[in-house]
Amino acid sequence: GRMMRLVSGLLGAMLLATGCGVHQGSEIYRDKQCHSCHGNHLEGSPRGPSLLGLQEDWASDEALAAYLRDPENSKREGLEVSSRFFKLRMMPVEGLQEQEMLILASWLRDPTAAPL
Repeated sequence: GRMMRLVSGLLGAMLLATGCGVHQGSEIYRDKQCHSCHGNHLEGSPRGPSLLGLQEDWASDEALAAYLRDPENSKREGLEVSSRFFKLRMMPVEGLQEQEMLILASWLRDPTAAPL
């Protein structure tokens, strides 16, 4: 009785927490106003490049998170070329805990996990 309710409550909380992680990336993208330059569906705009296909460009969530945190000092070959075509420079993503930055980076590398 009581033990079973406790176990199912814990399992429910764990499932909720892991499910929320998947959706948090798209929420962070919206909350940080990334869509204002990169589009509502990552398609890009005149203000910023498309973010589709980042999994091919970034080997890990950690590498992409490092770039998002400090784009000026975390250059990647090819990004310098694309920055010439856009009026605005990539601004650092600020105000996120390390885990939130990794959730955003993970989602950007695989947005099909939780579409916008």
